[in-house]
Amino acid sequence: MTSNSNLSCETTVLEKRTEGIILEIRFNGVHHWKHGNEMLDYIQEAIETHNPAAIVINLLEYEYIFGNDIFAPIFFALHDQKQGSIRPCSVVAVGHTAKSLESLIDASNIRTLGKINIKILKNIEAAQEEIRRHLSISS
Repeated sequence: MTSNSNLSCETTVLEKRTEGIILEIRFNGVHHWKHGNEMLDYIQEAIETHNPAAIVINLLEYEYIFGNDIFAPIFFALHDQKQGSIRPCSVVAVGHTAKSLESLIDASNIRTLGKINIKILKNIEAAQEEIRRHLSISS
């Protein structure tokens, strides 16, 4: 999927587990105010297609500085509507993108809502390991 605002999106199945798949959703581009809705649409489509047990949102090639529009896609990835529960989800980002996301997540107080433990990690391997840990705990 590609949009007018230079956002590109891809999905990759990182791992198949007994609990289900770990799905990577990768975004590339420079933040634009339209991206939140586009990311949300793409994540919804990926969830409908793959029904993942867990999601890694890869923002290593995405430059985010400011704006709360990116929060809705992250929250949607966390919420498993079919199960009525929290889906393990990690975000992979570095540099200013990681710092800005940490600030946004902290300001939202989402981490105070029970089992939500979203982390901003520096690489895919660390995100997969964090998700494996959460899947093992919830099994």
